[in-house]
Amino acid sequence: MKKNRIAKRIVTLFLVFAVAVACAPAMAFAGADAPEKAEEGITVYFTLSDDSDFVKGIDRDETVLARVPVRISYTSLGIYGLEEFNRLEADSFEEGGKYKNSVIVEQPTLLMLYLKALGMYYLGHEFSKSDLNTDALTITGSPTSLYMAKFWGHDENLMYFVNHEYPLMAKGWGATSDYILLNDGDEIDVAMFTDWNFYHYGAFATFSNNNPKLSAGSSITLKMTSSGTSAGLNGETVNAGAVMAHEPIRISSDYGRTWEQTEYVTDDKGAFTAKFEDPGVYYLSGGPDFRYQEDQGADSACVAPPVSVVEVSPGQVTGLRCESTTDQSVELKWDAVKGADGYFVKYKKSDDSKWKSVAADSAGREISGLDSRSEYSFKVSAYVDDRYVPTGEEAKKLEGKDSVAVMSSTPASELDLYKDALRLALKKYRDTSLYKPEQQTALAKAIGEGETAIDKATDKDSADSALAKAQREIDKIKTISQLLADRKKSAQEEAINYYRDNENKLDASKGASLLLNGLGEISGAETEEAVTASLANLKEEIDKLKQAKLDSDAAAEKALKSAREDAAKQLEEKVAAVPEGELRNEISLIAKNAEKKINEAASVEAVAEITASALGDIEETVVRAEEAAKNKAALEALTKEKEAAERKAAEYAAKLEKAARKEAEGLRVTGLKASVKSRKGILSWKRNSKADGYQVQYKKKGGKYATLKVTKNNTTLTAKTKTLKKGKKYYFRIRCCTVIDGKKVFGKWSDTKSVRCR
Repeated sequence: MKKNRIAKRIVTLFLVFAVAVACAPAMAFAGADAPEKAEEGITVYFTLSDDSDFVKGIDRDETVLARVPVRISYTSLGIYGLEEFNRLEADSFEEGGKYKNSVIVEQPTLLMLYLKALGMYYLGHEFSKSDLNTDALTITGSPTSLYMAKFWGHDENLMYFVNHEYPLMAKGWGATSDYILLNDGDEIDVAMFTDWNFYHYGAFATFSNNNPKLSAGSSITLKMTSSGTSAGLNGETVNAGAVMAHEPIRISSDYGRTWEQTEYVTDDKGAFTAKFEDPGVYYLSGGPDFRYQEDQGADSACVAPPVSVVEVSPGQVTGLRCESTTDQSVELKWDAVKGADGYFVKYKKSDDSKWKSVAADSAGREISGLDSRSEYSFKVSAYVDDRYVPTGEEAKKLEGKDSVAVMSSTPASELDLYKDALRLALKKYRDTSLYKPEQQTALAKAIGEGETAIDKATDKDSADSALAKAQREIDKIKTISQLLADRKKSAQEEAINYYRDNENKLDASKGASLLLNGLGEISGAETEEAVTASLANLKEEIDKLKQAKLDSDAAAEKALKSAREDAAKQLEEKVAAVPEGELRNEISLIAKNAEKKINEAASVEAVAEITASALGDIEETVVRAEEAAKNKAALEALTKEKEAAERKAAEYAAKLEKAARKEAEGLRVTGLKASVKSRKGILSWKRNSKADGYQVQYKKKGGKYATLKVTKNNTTLTAKTKTLKKGKKYYFRIRCCTVIDGKKVFGKWSDTKSVRCR
């Protein structure tokens, strides 16, 4: 029994820290080609969750740790007393990944990220040697086998993904945090759980885009997928990229501090489309109660939540105009942009290459100190403040598109200045690099005709109309991305139609998986040629799968026919072997009924089962007839002897049950522990190998005991209460539950444990 427990513990640790993506690039963990230097630093994105919801930091801003940018650089681990966990140069992934010398790789590791994040968001001060082996971080193990017994005030019941995959050291062998080298832009997800069995059915969820950037009024379509927490020992990720369908989506506009449920729910393919009318930074996530948990039959939280940080920049400034001019100044005005925190006004002499920039709080700004003899270009963009930046760095700004105007600082007619601005805006309206050569010709024509129409305008309204008409003509000309999107859409529709035409000729599971992968390849293609190639490849694979099913069905039909013939022959021989008479008639009826079922059977296995059953019935009928012909008295004596034996067996069984019940009533649970976390009582106890389950009860001081939980297995050794009342003292007890003859028998109560809810 002790060996079994040790083996289970080793497997548990492997599942928590090992990974299963055989194709994970060795370069991600190799030091020889690492681009990051000690003095440069990198920004990685850190997510920490506890029972399917994001953890909040103890810093001044109470930062919600959902894809938080953390700026880190290489740090010598010796200052923490962790020099043995320095990252050394290692063999390649294919060669096993082991350290090959004692040369230190001066590149940030996942362990260094943990030390930085703990200091910023858990301790409130920079991590130091004295913080080691506390609730913040307790480390055991050896290099490349580092084990965190404590992390972030939690126990070792956690798992982490790097770039949404299990991190590998070698095929089938997990990489620990001291081994994993980090690069700029890496995504780190750490999930802590109360349920010690989460790795059997848990998952890490993610969106198809972690940080989309949009303009106000735009939409984004995201897909939610997951990878299982149960690692395959052969290096394959369990359920990697599985669709998370019918999951509700929530949104936060204050960096994850508060959440609102949206109307969005993922469809059968895990996708949903969200629209953003106002600029700003928005968090999208699922949970914390996931449909996935119900589908897996999990009683507690088992999903690491996804997060997508959507950066929505303000709309483009419109109505840029000159209200007045002097020899050395220009008064600019423009239409206010919804949701903007301010504006950038940039200007330069038209023949200069460098822009000067000033800020404006409202929709207007005077630019002075101009050269009265020069022509100037102006552009204005709106911005909103964005605090989604690495801690310690200045807040950045989400800037919208520029609105451009060209005007002379020497007196000119207001209409001429206005036309100049419109002509420049038209030239900047679309970048020619966005189009194929044949579309660029049409684009140049539309711009030329628009400029001519603007020149002919006699007032601002007609100039605006000319610009609007030209923009409409330009919008009709499809860009490379639009043409590619159209091709992808038509290819996906063609792929779906081709699949549906052949669906009833394919293996359902393999066909659906093939279609899903094919649609994904089409969606990820970067050229129209690649789209065409992906579509052709998908059709070819569908044809192969169709032919394979045809071959399989033909072979199955042939085998079924042969099995039916063999079965009929066996039954015919059995009937012929019995002399004519009443017994033969009875056996013949059994054979006829069996032959009817055999002809209706759809598989060789079913035919074999029906035949075996019929032959058994025939054999039983013959034996019964032969026994009936024997001496009746002998049969009665045998019956009496059987009844006597059954009585003795029943008496013996009753004695055994009585003894078992007595033993069960004497069972007792030891090792009961109780604590309070987040105002919830957390219980654990030692397993009694003779019990089938446990009954847990608790009460407030002075109250009566109430049952908290009755487990139905001997593997669940923890329990959690609902929220307790602050300042109250609670008592807990537990006893074994054994099922004997379908009835529950309870053992003796354990020693009582008490805690006070702070």
